[in-house]
Amino acid sequence: MKKRILTLTLAALAATTGIAGCNLFGDSDSDTAISATSEPASASQENVGNVIEQDGVRKTVVYTDYNTGIEDETGPMEYSIDSVQIADVITTTDTAAGLLDLDKNTEAVMVTIAFSCKNAGERTANFYISQAAIEVNEKEEADPKSYYGEYVDGNFTAGVSKSGSNVYIIKNIKADDIKSIMFHVDAPADSDFVDMGDDVDVEIEID
Repeated sequence: MKKRILTLTLAALAATTGIAGCNLFGDSDSDTAISATSEPASASQENVGNVIEQDGVRKTVVYTDYNTGIEDETGPMEYSIDSVQIADVITTTDTAAGLLDLDKNTEAVMVTIAFSCKNAGERTANFYISQAAIEVNEKEEADPKSYYGEYVDGNFTAGVSKSGSNVYIIKNIKADDIKSIMFHVDAPADSDFVDMGDDVDVEIEID
């Protein structure tokens, strides 16, 4: 099946992510937190190195882009990648370690990808972007952690828009070592599981 490839070089650093239902960029009441912003990513470079500890996870912010400019369509579905964030993390509680499939006090990398979708067609489409897998540096694969991020149901009736985020854990790597991320979403399909468009592969190159 033909795949749609988009490539974008991200050019900014800083910020972090929260669990489901939380501000993706931290608690705005915290001295060390970062609030979501509509400013270009370059405006956030002063936040590089911020350390945020929340819900049993200590995160050191390494990379973020609040304004990726990635948007396209496949079949009836319009979609955009609204932000990409990368942080080195250490789990400080057994509960957080279990949820992220890590050992307590183990280092890993957390990648957060926020997105928006709309069914611009006239029929219902199933587009499971919250199940999107990623591949880092063309070799390390990861599925989203269901407890973290903001889940989006894959059933889109005509005209419906939704937004959310996926959180991924990459083991045996440092955030600074990430050079590229491939974000894959299966093609939208109708109620009979017939494809209504192409698979989506968004390639994000990290400088």
